[in-house]
Amino acid sequence: MSVPLALAIKLRNEGHLEQSRELLLDLVKRYPNDGEIHFYCGQVHDSMGLEKEAVEFYEKAVRLGLKEESLKDAFVCLGSTYRVLGKYDESLEVLTKAQQQFPDYRPVQIFLALTLYSLKRYSEAMEIVLKNLIDTTDDEELHSYQRALKYYADHLE
Repeated sequence: MSVPLALAIKLRNEGHLEQSRELLLDLVKRYPNDGEIHFYCGQVHDSMGLEKEAVEFYEKAVRLGLKEESLKDAFVCLGSTYRVLGKYDESLEVLTKAQQQFPDYRPVQIFLALTLYSLKRYSEAMEIVLKNLIDTTDDEELHSYQRALKYYADHLE
């Protein structure tokens, strides 16, 4: 990772969003074929509430290619941002593709559930959330209901 990119990420993480954005926009101009820079530029725009602009950067980042960890996050960010913009079908398409590519990545599953909920596909959304809850909780009281919850996750209606 280049020093300017690391600085832009640090600035964003510290809440200096406009400074980070300016630096990232400059990096995008200097390195237009770098997917990682486009991804981080999308994130800072998203953080600033500039979702429409963020989408363009996320889409280009995915097209240009990303390392696996960044690609997972880019799918989540793009799918989530589409949902925020009311583009539920686009969100579903991105997150379904991400789930196929990264079936064990829980953030994709949860954001997919949010999109399914927005599409009024409540049973599918609830199934995903319940299964993730069962698989990840350390709550002993919930563990005692694990068998019943697994059954209900598959038989909500």
